[in-house]
Amino acid sequence: MQPGPPPPEFVPLQVRANIQERGGFFGLVLFLATLSALATAMALVLSGAALFEKIAARQHRVVHLTPQNLTHLTVLSVLALACLGGTWMWKKWGLFGYFGVSGITAVLWFKATGAPPVLDLIVIGCMLVGAVPRLHMFD
Repeated sequence: MQPGPPPPEFVPLQVRANIQERGGFFGLVLFLATLSALATAMALVLSGAALFEKIAARQHRVVHLTPQNLTHLTVLSVLALACLGGTWMWKKWGLFGYFGVSGITAVLWFKATGAPPVLDLIVIGCMLVGAVPRLHMFD
């Protein structure tokens, strides 16, 4: 008697050869973005509007900060941390979520202070440069 093919539940799954290597530049940018998001979230939660007033005093600008803007920026900074956690775990939602949250945060920051958030835009650009070549590695 000829044995037939094994039942589907006993067929071994094909192992996907996926080497996920961050590399030096992308790993450094991801680390710095995480530290920046963590510091921003902590500063917004602990000092709130006082942080914006100090920044405005240094830049000699008027800050148009409402409690709604402060709440939105705080929630967005916590979302950025969650998205960066997903990026560390090689999830596409984390990477795309980080870009979306960072874009919204940059627009709110510009509306509140009147100045573009240059450091945030540099980090977003570096993340793009580091992540796009590795996009196929994300799940």
